Amino acid sequence: MIARTTTRRPHPGDVPIRVLYVAPGDLSIDRKNYNQVQRLLHAPPDVRLEVLVERDTEVLAGLPSNVIVRRARFGGRIGLYAAEARQLLRPRRFVAVATTNSFESIPARVLRPIGRYRWVADIWDTPHKALVTLHPLARGTAGRIRRAAARLKVGLFERMLGSADLVIVSACAEGMSRYRLRPERVRVFTNAIDLSEFPTADGPREPSSICFVSSLFLADRGLGVLIAAGEIAAQRGVDTKIRIAGVVPPEVQHATERRQGFARLELLGSISLSSAHDLMRRSEIGVLPFLRNEDLAHTQPVKLFEYMASGCVVVASDLPGFRQIVRPEIDAILVPPGDAEALASALRRVMADEDLRERLRASARERVEVFDARTKVHAIFSQIAGVA
Repeated sequence: MIARTTTRRPHPGDVPIRVLYVAPGDLSIDRKNYNQVQRLLHAPPDVRLEVLVERDTEVLAGLPSNVIVRRARFGGRIGLYAAEARQLLRPRRFVAVATTNSFESIPARVLRPIGRYRWVADIWDTPHKALVTLHPLARGTAGRIRRAAARLKVGLFERMLGSADLVIVSACAEGMSRYRLRPERVRVFTNAIDLSEFPTADGPREPSSICFVSSLFLADRGLGVLIAAGEIAAQRGVDTKIRIAGVVPPEVQHATERRQGFARLELLGSISLSSAHDLMRRSEIGVLPFLRNEDLAHTQPVKLFEYMASGCVVVASDLPGFRQIVRPEIDAILVPPGDAEALASALRRVMADEDLRERLRASARERVEVFDARTKVHAIFSQIAGVA
């Protein structure tokens, strides 16, 4: 078991620490509440943070003055890795190089014997997610290639993470147990969001409205379970309107389209972050009907925190990761994963009881105040400073 730890905030008089943060992927405004962007937007002033990026985005224009942006000379991930290697081989010393669980960890690991830096792996999606979650429905030769590549990646990171100077985990510690990491090199944090995006949870809500928001509805997100629960509720005379916001892959849509037998279901497709937050503020209930697998059992999705902060009543699967954030029957209603009957009953119960909705909503809003991104980011950089 990996123990949770307490952290101290860096003292204003401390010597500034120098960190190279390798940031691949999407740094758009629509991902402001994602871990990677949080690290940049809320870097404490006593950190000199040099962020290495693939390309310019709107987020980079709003970074604090102590965050310096360095861009790869040519585009794509290969360009990013080449730029990372150049930075690591320069004579100046970084206190730490922070990488995610993607392939930018490879230069940090391979070059460390000749570089003047320490290596921190900053994990918020467990590496085996690629194997467990991303490709279960992919078919044919392409599906086999994807699964083989995922197994290769998982094996690679199983070997690499054990040699990191520090591993920061933004999820359940149990989700990283398969990697056999030394407990003294691991710091575990819960997920968090920027609460300034949610100044209030008050406002009018559409009666009997349910939202399910996700960037991508993979097979294990439980979309089919929600649709089946909506059908059951409709058959029992419960008038619901369910809005689905996010990308539904063809294979998932094909598997669920036969269940769309009631009229009040709306597929919104991909929407902006501001539109997603507006949808949450207008909805009575926010659902997370995740199935249980090796990845999702320990996840703490951003949407859970956003539902709580926006005033949605949370109805979610009863998973260990969720239980670390919400208290059943106090902050949220939890139901057995994959059980459409139980989900329909929970939705019906919440919609029928206004006092229950108000109690859950108020408690969740108070509870989510603990999970503020600014506090978490300060604590994380304090831990990074400790590897110097």
